[in-house]
Amino acid sequence: MRNLALVLFSVTVGCTGGDAKPDGGGQMAPFDLAPVGGPIVVGACDKLPQPGVWEEITPPGSVHAYFDPGGGPIPSGIPNFIAQPLRPGTVLVGGVGEGLFETKDCGATWVHLNTGINGDKLEDHHIADPQFTLDPSNADVFYIVLNYGNGGVWKTTNGGVDWKQTFDAAASSTFVYDFVNTVALDPTDPQHLVATPHGWCVDGSGNAVGSCGLESKDGGDHWTKISVPNWMEGGALIILGGPRWLMAGGQNRLQYTDDSGTTWTDITPAGTGGANPGHYYSELTKTYYLTSDYGMMRSTDQVHWTKMDNSPVSSMIVGTGKTLYVCHPYGTCNTAPESDPQTWTPFALPQVITDHKSRTFSLTYDSTHHVLYAGGVGQPGYNGGLYRMVLE
Repeated sequence: MRNLALVLFSVTVGCTGGDAKPDGGGQMAPFDLAPVGGPIVVGACDKLPQPGVWEEITPPGSVHAYFDPGGGPIPSGIPNFIAQPLRPGTVLVGGVGEGLFETKDCGATWVHLNTGINGDKLEDHHIADPQFTLDPSNADVFYIVLNYGNGGVWKTTNGGVDWKQTFDAAASSTFVYDFVNTVALDPTDPQHLVATPHGWCVDGSGNAVGSCGLESKDGGDHWTKISVPNWMEGGALIILGGPRWLMAGGQNRLQYTDDSGTTWTDITPAGTGGANPGHYYSELTKTYYLTSDYGMMRSTDQVHWTKMDNSPVSSMIVGTGKTLYVCHPYGTCNTAPESDPQTWTPFALPQVITDHKSRTFSLTYDSTHHVLYAGGVGQPGYNGGLYRMVLE
């Protein structure tokens, strides 16, 4: 699990560029932004609170307290959710063991999504951190990995109602326990995916064989084994475009490849030991940001990175075009002007997240309605929830 929800979901739309070179040449594509090919449909959000006020919008039926068969409580709440860029006002939510929920009006009303084929596979009460990967050209297509639930990579083509497992027997036997950590999507080709394991890879007899990943160039229909650096808790792969990838390995260094993983180069900036996968591209300043346990990092070419002095330790980041919001998974957040992020100011999350009864949370932002969402999973014995705040 990604060090308990080290997640970014950015909704800014940008353009893609050409090939990048390790020397900084070439036009660079923004992080996790593909050309939007589908129509944008804006939902009506006419029941929003006043700006600057957190309001709970936890989907009914999405949070329950569970107990492990061994007797211990299982954390409950809302570990992951994502704003849908093609459908402003729509937010997809993954609960712990309760499946998926969707709102089309910024959280005023909700529906339970996974009611069709294989929908029950998404309702394992041991699912700790369901994570979404959206196809930015089609709002009805997205992927999900269930961490401690059913393994592999699950795909829907009808907006989350029906689901199919994309891993065949060979793919399922590649990662230990069939445990997928994250799925990265190519910002220049929505059919191109790379899945990385939570742990190590195994041979046909289940013996550990080091690190690897699985790559698909047809939307998950077929997967091929590839080389990736060693996994570490909190790490994830980011596809910059085509063969250019970053491995943000938590405290296991920041590495770059321009040949789809055949060779890797350590590009960890001085003063740090690695990067977290939370990332953001600022259209305002043409700057790329990465979070880390050593403070923020920034780059103008995605290859050469520098540590930002006096910046906060963080694992997730969203930007509004005016303000950066960066957070640590245990409930501390800071903001800075996106135009010149030199001075950071504490930003208060909902009390249920910061009172240490919530051990993990995520953020997402709807730039059309100017709504910031925050949610979390409670410590065992406590429930988390989902909250929204209008920023302007």
